[in-house]
Amino acid sequence: MTSKTGILLLFLTGLGLSCTGLSTVTTTENITLKAGQYMSIPLTLRPGELVDGSFTVQGPTTLDIKFAIQDPSGRNVYGPVRSRSGSFTYRARSAGVHYLYIDNTYSLFTGKIITLSYTHPRR
Repeated sequence: MTSKTGILLLFLTGLGLSCTGLSTVTTTENITLKAGQYMSIPLTLRPGELVDGSFTVQGPTTLDIKFAIQDPSGRNVYGPVRSRSGSFTYRARSAGVHYLYIDNTYSLFTGKIITLSYTHPRR
């Protein structure tokens, strides 16, 4: 990569544009999962598009969740990780609907509130 190309990429990123010409959007949600529940958040991605972000379980430090990213075939392409908080970056290898998967199914009694923030292509 030449220095001019690198500067252009930094400029486009600062404007919220990807190399594909699509702008990006950052979504932040507070998600409540009861004991035994999970949630899948769909994201339509094309090959090479990026999704990145972070999650944090609110409350005592002993609370955690499982987090994964699944490709259109349902295969985990990131994680699962079981943690109280974390950050993630994933570049799509295939086109289609991918899922941010948040899992509290292993918890028998404790519901969780998760703050999830992620940047993805605007559609």
